[in-house]
Amino acid sequence: MKKIINGKMYDTEKAKLMAEWDNKKQGSLEYVHEALYQKRTGEFFVYGTGGPKSQYAKPCGNDSWDEGNRIMPLTYDGARQWAKEHLTEDECIEIFPEVFNHDIKQSLHIVVKVETYEKLKRMASEQELPIGKIIDNLVN
Repeated sequence: MKKIINGKMYDTEKAKLMAEWDNKKQGSLEYVHEALYQKRTGEFFVYGTGGPKSQYAKPCGNDSWDEGNRIMPLTYDGARQWAKEHLTEDECIEIFPEVFNHDIKQSLHIVVKVETYEKLKRMASEQELPIGKIIDNLVN
């Protein structure tokens, strides 16, 4: 599905599918299926479908409702919240490792000025911490 919302294109064919969830009510009027996508630009959105008694229902005249679908853009925090509500902890960690598991470490190779490196070494020595922890503390 493709949709332009607030001047931005959301396309389930081009975005990366991150996770899916449904309410386990297949075949019922309340059935809901949602898929979390991430665009190449990093933006998240949910593509949801549902039955005539779901939040995705569409009016079809004479006080009747039919199944429907919708794309909903999400902020980063909104995507994290969606994940927390609908996915397992392991699935959340896979999508948002920096948020859901603070024990995961990532190796980083950076080039800085000699003065910056010396300052980091001095700070690490004074605080009796590794340079990586000093950087974590500065960023967080």
